[in-house]
Order: sequence, then structure tokens, then C-alpha cells
Amino acid sequence: MIAVEFFTSCMDSFREKIDSTEKKTIFVMLSDDIDWFRKYFGEIPDLAFPGPHYPLKEELMAGRDMAIFQLCHHVIRTLGTYSIWGGLWSEGTVLSPYTGKILIDEHIVTALASSDWIQVDINPLLQKYNS
Repeated sequence: MIAVEFFTSCMDSFREKIDSTEKKTIFVMLSDDIDWFRKYFGEIPDLAFPGPHYPLKEELMAGRDMAIFQLCHHVIRTLGTYSIWGGLWSEGTVLSPYTGKILIDEHIVTALASSDWIQVDINPLLQKYNS
């Protein structure tokens, strides 16, 4: 549930920042575990899931997702390399979970990411669910 609250909080932040009468935020869920996103976010009206694109094989869907990341203005990323690359290829703000622990993937982010990467402290969520 930590991840669910992290994503909903970040989505709300982007809606507040971007949405207006002229602009509307649309979230495209890109993941190597799309079933998890469908389970927890499938009913959100401003959210889209790219479907399978035949004749691409399942193992090529990650490449398709990376191409879509390049078209994204902003990214909400999790810990891991899938969303690191997505964030690096996007053109705007990247919201990234932060616990205070530096993981090997975070060294990549520190070396390559721009100042548009914002760390979101998830320690309050960890405390909430671990108590």
C-alpha cells in the first residue's frame, strides 16, 4: 500500500501543478508489472494503459514503453532501472521515492539526472505501514 499512496500523492501533485481549463493531465502507466497497476489504479479516469501491440512479442514491450517515455512530459518513478530510464528519457519533472538510503540505482540517477528530479520522502508511509 506504500506504493499506492506514493503514486496517488504524486498524481495529485501533478494534477495541481498542471491541470487548468486549457490543460488536462493524462497518466500513462508504463511498467514491467502492468497487472499490479491495473489492480490498484484501473478505475482512475485520467489514466491510460497501453495495450499489447501485435506483432510485438511480450519481451519487446519494454522497448515500446521506453519509446513512450520519451514522449512523456513528466514521470513518477519507482525504485529500479525500468523507471530510471523512463525518467532520463522524459523531458520534464521526475518524482522519485526517497528513503534516505542510497541504492546502487540512485548513483546512476545522481550522475545522470537533471535538477528536475525531485525526491519524495516516503518515510512517513513506511512508518505508517510498519507500525
